[in-house]
Amino acid sequence: MTRPPAVSAAVVAVVVAAVVSVAVQATLLVFAQVTVVVAAVVAGLALGLLDRRDAVRDVALPAAAIGLVSTVATMVVMAARGTAVLEGRFLVAWVVTAVIGAVIAAGVSWGVGRVTALAR
Repeated sequence: MTRPPAVSAAVVAVVVAAVVSVAVQATLLVFAQVTVVVAAVVAGLALGLLDRRDAVRDVALPAAAIGLVSTVATMVVMAARGTAVLEGRFLVAWVVTAVIGAVIAAGVSWGVGRVTALAR
C-alpha cells in the first residue's frame, strides 16, 4: 500500500479538524477548549495514520495548522450563535486554545506515527 504525499495528508487532517470542530461545537455547545481538544485528537489520529509521521519536525507545521483551524472553526460557530468572540478579554484565551490544540495534535500524530512505524 502506498502512502499519500505529506501535503495531502496534512490537508486532509486540517479539513478533518475543521469538520469535527464545527460538528462538535454546533451540536454539543461545549466549551471551545473541549471542542478544539476533540478536533485535535481526531485530526492528529488522521494525520498519524495517513502519513505515519515519526519525526517531531514533520509534525510541527501540520499540528500548528490543525490547532489554528480548529480554533477558528469553533470561533465561527460561536460567533454565528451570537457570542462576541473577538472581544479583547477573549483574545489571549483564543491564542492559548490554538496552542493547546497544536500541542495535542502534534502529540497524537507523533505517537500514532511512532506506533505505526514500529509496527512495520
